[in-house]
Amino acid sequence: MEYDYTYAPNLVKPAPPRRKLYWGLFMLTFGLVLTISGLLFNQMQNRQKTVAIAVSAQESTPTEVVLVAKEAPTTLALLSADEELGSPALQAVAGTSQTSGGQIDSGFRVLDQTDQTQASCQSAIFKIGDIESSSFDHPADEFNWVGALDVLPDWVDPFIVGQNQDADFPWRTSQDEAGNPENRIRFTYSGGKTTAQLIISWSPGTTGQASKLVYLDDEFVGSTGTQLGKFTQGTWQNMPLVQSQIDMPLTVGEHTLAIKSVNNGHPTIWDYISLNADCANHP
Repeated sequence: MEYDYTYAPNLVKPAPPRRKLYWGLFMLTFGLVLTISGLLFNQMQNRQKTVAIAVSAQESTPTEVVLVAKEAPTTLALLSADEELGSPALQAVAGTSQTSGGQIDSGFRVLDQTDQTQASCQSAIFKIGDIESSSFDHPADEFNWVGALDVLPDWVDPFIVGQNQDADFPWRTSQDEAGNPENRIRFTYSGGKTTAQLIISWSPGTTGQASKLVYLDDEFVGSTGTQLGKFTQGTWQNMPLVQSQIDMPLTVGEHTLAIKSVNNGHPTIWDYISLNADCANHP
């Protein structure tokens, strides 16, 4: 409504309606700004939460499990595709190496039957005396030889292997308490039941004939047979050396070996006596 100020100057004039319109527009605009700002703020908050959740998901345990699972086949990948794992006994262990044929070579292994036989078999049981390097060497100088053919010093009877020395053994045929030519040797065998090989190296002298009878624990086990003495050039005192072998069964324990001499009155000379187990025929 419009007023006429010409004829009523003293009346109160109302505010023009245009000012109210501006005020209303201002309030509407301010409200829209606030609403839009609130929506933008909420969107920013939601985006930050989404990023935080994604980062947390990447750093969680399931990702590590996946990485470990990928590492597991790496060791198996080292094996050739055309090779098989085979039995556990052939798989590689510390200290082993693989040959060009694919076989495992190790310092650590289980003994097979042959190895067990060799391990439990005591091959060299004893040896008294030495093998001479020359036929001119004195065959019995490591025994109780004192430099005279007609002298036989004291000796040990029985000779105990591992306790007595070669110098305690007579250099030629000795006698027992009854005057019989005999040498006794006591020894201990710790291996399994086997067949032992007794080797006797000795000289029958330059004349006559002689033989050796062998007993194990008073049981006769064999003889050397009769050997003839003869003058032999190129040897010590022109005496020949002969070697005789006698096989005998042997079990674990302490034993006494007796070698009795049968001759025509002339003493015989010792070279060496050895006893060995036959590991090839060890049960």
